[in-house]
Amino acid sequence: RQGEPSRLGRSLVFEVYDGDKDIMAGWALIVQKPNGALDIEDFFIRPDYRGQGIGTRLAKEVLQLQKSDSVPITFWIPWGDHELRNAPALLGWAKRLSLRLE
Repeated sequence: RQGEPSRLGRSLVFEVYDGDKDIMAGWALIVQKPNGALDIEDFFIRPDYRGQGIGTRLAKEVLQLQKSDSVPITFWIPWGDHELRNAPALLGWAKRLSLRLE
C-alpha cells in the first residue's frame, strides 16, 4: 500500500498475511524520501513465522525499491531489539541480503 506523497516523501507498507489463520504474519513500513533514499521505519515478523524465510523474502521485496546502488537504505533498529543477544540473527540476515552494516 502507498500513502499520499508529501514534502517528506511517501510511505509504503508491505504486508505478509496468513489467510489460513487470518493473521498478519509480518510487515514493513518504509518512508521513501524525495531524494529516493529509503528509511525502513518498521520491519517485523511475528515470532511464530520466523525462520521460514518470510523476513528474507519481505526484505528482498523492499530492496527492489532501490532505484540505483547509490540510493541509501536505512534500517532502523528499535531500542528493544538492539541487545547483543539479537546481533547474530541480525548479522546473518544482513549477510544473506548482502547488506553492509554501519
